[in-house]
Amino acid sequence: MKTTIRRSRNSDAPSLAECQREAARQSLQPIYGEEPISYWIERITAQKFLDTAEEIYVCEQQGEVVGFSSADLTEGVLGMWYVHPDHHGQGIGKLLLAKAEARLWEVGFTSISTYASQHAEPRFEKLGWRTEERVDRKLGPHLFPVAKMVKLRSEDLE
Repeated sequence: MKTTIRRSRNSDAPSLAECQREAARQSLQPIYGEEPISYWIERITAQKFLDTAEEIYVCEQQGEVVGFSSADLTEGVLGMWYVHPDHHGQGIGKLLLAKAEARLWEVGFTSISTYASQHAEPRFEKLGWRTEERVDRKLGPHLFPVAKMVKLRSEDLE
């Protein structure tokens, strides 16, 4: 099956929102609980993706968006990293993360960061990221324990 990584287009916004909602529902709900994830999912809209200043990279298979990542090129931050659960285990996440990292290195950052869910943290660690601190991120009345993670350019070269 042909896999393509490309910059997102405005027409991708509904698919990006659906991908993130489904990933949150299936991968994060067991960790954080139904009520906090439902609250979050209700706020994931196509408009969110149209309004973001981040560069978004999509993975497309047979014309379908199956995952995406994003990079904030002004702050050196990996913003989002999601693969639709129906496509887990195919290496898509690794490709998307590599694309966002490469773009951040290309812009000139020597250190990049992200906030990782408890689900994503071990995946980041396998790909050379390290946990810097644990924090709670607030969304409405809900707190989500996450890890602030960093990766140094030198780690990417090893």
